[in-house]
Amino acid sequence: MDVNDLRKLLHEGIVRVKFKKVNGDERLMTCTLNPELIPESAKPKGGPTISEEKRDSTLRVYDVSAKGWRSFIVENVITVYVPSYDEKLLDVVEDKLPPEVLTEKEMIDLQERVLSAIAEKKNAVPPSSTTQ
Repeated sequence: MDVNDLRKLLHEGIVRVKFKKVNGDERLMTCTLNPELIPESAKPKGGPTISEEKRDSTLRVYDVSAKGWRSFIVENVITVYVPSYDEKLLDVVEDKLPPEVLTEKEMIDLQERVLSAIAEKKNAVPPSSTTQ
């Protein structure tokens, strides 16, 4: 995958990137470049911080798990994976990711799913106890 394709995915939402670190260790990072998913306090204040010679080889992203900016060398990427909505939701529920990783549309969907589940539970007929 080329750097422009990866940037596009990162601007669209959450991406899991597995890469080899400079020290040789492998790391799996859940990251984004989507401004809607980056807390206001963490958004960059100025222009680009990566020098021109590193711009095409190093990608700076917001790590949603570590809640901070990290970078990796693009040629060291092993795999790129876009998690499904349900996978992100499970990570939020299990407190592995902050709720901010869900887009406004996903939050509305979540609210509708919760309300629907509550309504179903209220309308459910309790199992009848049979006495003989």
